[in-house]
Amino acid sequence: MEFTVDRFTGTIDEEQLPIEYMEKFGGKPITIVKAEDSDAPGGPQSEIRYAIVQDSSTNAWKYFRVDEITGGIFPLDKFDREAQDSFIFDVEAMDSMQSSLPGATGTNKDIVKVQIFIGDINDNPPYFTEKRYEGRVKENAEIYTDIITVKAQDLDRHSTLRYDLQSPDGSRIPFAVKTDSGVVFVKESLDYEQQNVYHLLLTVTDGKHNTTTSIYIYIEDVNDNAPIFSVPIYSITIIEEDEEVPKRLFTVNATDSDNDEASKKIVYKLEGQGVGDYFTIDPIYGYIDVIKPLDRDPPDGVSYPTKNQNSSLVSKCRDSRSMKKSKKKK
Repeated sequence: MEFTVDRFTGTIDEEQLPIEYMEKFGGKPITIVKAEDSDAPGGPQSEIRYAIVQDSSTNAWKYFRVDEITGGIFPLDKFDREAQDSFIFDVEAMDSMQSSLPGATGTNKDIVKVQIFIGDINDNPPYFTEKRYEGRVKENAEIYTDIITVKAQDLDRHSTLRYDLQSPDGSRIPFAVKTDSGVVFVKESLDYEQQNVYHLLLTVTDGKHNTTTSIYIYIEDVNDNAPIFSVPIYSITIIEEDEEVPKRLFTVNATDSDNDEASKKIVYKLEGQGVGDYFTIDPIYGYIDVIKPLDRDPPDGVSYPTKNQNSSLVSKCRDSRSMKKSKKKK
């Protein structure tokens, strides 16, 4: 007597009670084991009985039963594929009479391996490994620049995850997410001075369950704003041949809307005839001083470059990237 194959296999989906399985499949077994006996049919020596071999290492007899006549394997419990995805156990077949084989004792018997696979169903929601994610991007980043990738996990084996991004209040946001990968990228132009942090909600779905996490995107300032003088023109009348020099004429002031300390640092500079000889400016504080008496009568007087029909002394302020001009009329 021997089994017809070396191993029998079958599959049963997880998360269903034995009675649910029986109702769903009309009482059919998960699989059927079969052994054959060469003794003449009809007699007790050809009557085969099946039994699960009790093995403490598998405890399969607690989860399955075998019909001793038909060899059908049936469930005794509900399964969780994430806890165990298959069971391997032994089934024994034996006839009903003492063996007549030389040296044999007891009945004729054979043992075969049975493997039952637990089928996966979508019974687990996807999840994020962190409660909060953070990303950073420069305000001058180009459209479609990737910022951060947030991947969800799912215990179900064949789940397909899709991602969606939105603001908590449903307002428009300058970001989007690639639905199949969880990559968050720049969708529209950014401006640090307008908004420098965004709170976003990233939702993942497996088609049945949804899970949401928070993403905070921090916008990094870049030196994209030129400094601006507080007034467009500074003017003062100077008495010629004034001996009370050096003296302070006035202070120019400019501001920079960039928030980064390095970007908003302003340096002042004067340009024009007489700079250095008659006029100086403090590069940090914008103090403009006259350091030598002036004479408006040529040839000893100071002449200034003509600009838009006005004699002018040009004061400039600059940051590390840009520059604006202010005119001092004489």
